[in-house]
Amino acid sequence: MNEVFERTRQLGDALMKSEEYVNMKQAEQNLTRNADAAKLVGRFIELRNEMEEIMSKNEKDWARVQTLTKEIDETRSLMEKNEDVMHVEEARGKFSELINQVNSVLHFIVSGEMDTGSGCTGNCSSCGGCSAKVN
Repeated sequence: MNEVFERTRQLGDALMKSEEYVNMKQAEQNLTRNADAAKLVGRFIELRNEMEEIMSKNEKDWARVQTLTKEIDETRSLMEKNEDVMHVEEARGKFSELINQVNSVLHFIVSGEMDTGSGCTGNCSSCGGCSAKVN
């Protein structure tokens, strides 16, 4: 079992050294340095949390839901126009893709079955991601 944990730690270290992770962390730092972007993201989270709270109640304030929906859409639109916000979303997406590829390879190695939900075709020549040698 110790070998499994050691290898897991090594995998974690490798992921943290990956271009995708480094780019994601840099994009997140840039976002936190941009007061306007950070304010937009903070406002979006507040609105979303309020919406979740309302939607969890048995009796919903539909007028407030309508207002929140409009505010969320407007805030999201502003976020999509902010370069730092978009860089973070793109970088997180690329890192998530990397994690999904790693999970697919692990799933295949352990089960011998392709994880069809990952987008992996089973033909490594069509994939530029996992670098696994499947024999």
